Amino acid sequence: MKQHVVNVRLSKVLYDQIKSLVATREEAIVEVIRRLLEQGANTEIVAQGLDTITTAIRKTIRAELKSTENRLAALGAKAGIAASTAEQMVADMVEHANSTPGMTPEEKKRQARFLHEEARKKAIALLKKSVEEWMCDQNGN
Repeated sequence: MKQHVVNVRLSKVLYDQIKSLVATREEAIVEVIRRLLEQGANTEIVAQGLDTITTAIRKTIRAELKSTENRLAALGAKAGIAASTAEQMVADMVEHANSTPGMTPEEKKRQARFLHEEARKKAIALLKKSVEEWMCDQNGN
């Protein structure tokens, strides 16, 4: 492998630190300097790679969270619609129960249970639909 010669000026503190390493490891000063440079370069390259990977992971997570966020917003909208529908159904049931002549209290209870169960089935069906499907249904498409 071809080697290149590079002249580098070192501060006294850094030079003393390197000499201390040389004394404890019993290696030539050039070998210690070369090893330290390789370690530093490798560390920098790994850090750059991690930055690239971290950026890619963040971008992927952000995209995944966006679709989840959109789904939760759609579910929230449907929940609001379902709650509004339930409120209207209750109002209609009260009006219906009070305006139907000749119904016994037991018939009124059965009618209320029936209307509740029908509304519940419709609410479950609504929650299974996408917002786009629901909008098409509302627009008559």
